[in-house]
Amino acid sequence: MNVEELKRVLADQWDTLSRKLERENIVGRELKGRILANFSPTAHIITGPRRSGKSVLSATLPGRPLYVNFEDPAMAGFAIGDYRRLMQAGYELFGEFDYVVLDEVQEVEGWERMVSVLRDDYPTVLTSSLP
Repeated sequence: MNVEELKRVLADQWDTLSRKLERENIVGRELKGRILANFSPTAHIITGPRRSGKSVLSATLPGRPLYVNFEDPAMAGFAIGDYRRLMQAGYELFGEFDYVVLDEVQEVEGWERMVSVLRDDYPTVLTSSLP
């Protein structure tokens, strides 16, 4: 995927998530405190059943996230080698961000290698639904 395609997808995903956050009745979670207690450049994994609030929790941590939903059909062509273009698209679209959210990251083959690189520079929050 090229940077312009990624920028369009990221903007659409952020708009969708923002509308969801506005209309949802968000329940505070104890887990947020545990995540923030160790919120440094490393990987944080949030798993659970579908519709349990993983995406909302990850996107409402303090600071500005770069939110990426890999379950979006528009991300179907994403390969781990695209991660640098993903980061460039994020910078061009949103400017600086404080952490990266990779929602439903298991949809990307070889995601572990991408996360290994990202977590060196950013708190990286991964969400994954339980089977």
